[in-house]
Amino acid sequence: MSTPSTIARKNPNGTITAINCNYDGYPSSVGTLLKERYSDPAKVDALIKMGDIWSLGNEPVDVITPIMAALGCKYPYELVVRQGKLDEKTVDELLDMYTRRISDKYAREARTYDDVDALLRNEGEAYVYVFDGGKWRVYDGWHGRRLVTIATAVRRERKEMAVAA
Repeated sequence: MSTPSTIARKNPNGTITAINCNYDGYPSSVGTLLKERYSDPAKVDALIKMGDIWSLGNEPVDVITPIMAALGCKYPYELVVRQGKLDEKTVDELLDMYTRRISDKYAREARTYDDVDALLRNEGEAYVYVFDGGKWRVYDGWHGRRLVTIATAVRRERKEMAVAA
């Protein structure tokens, strides 16, 4: 799914620093991964420091960009079509394990906003995740931009998917 999201952290001075994640921003994916794998403030800081990312993995480590450069790829999807150099299973495992940084052509550094209102005005993604006080919460754009827990957002998402099925 190509649902973009914003991942942000509230700083001690009240400002908000944010990056975008281009892929699979739903609470059941990015939200759950943030909650389960990014509860350590140092790990959140490392993620934000990377700038915009293509997708979120278990660790805030960019291993894909050097592999792409070595294989002459401009975009992550090109790794899959390079069957002779890397098989699809290896590519999938790498992409599942690590956060993928957006190629340099499209990369943006993290942005800092004065407060949450400024963040929400400037980052138009459907889901805006904010790490504050050691906990993740999400502003769910589909439900009036209310701040809810990841668990609440996941329950809503699953309920809506069941109704749609």
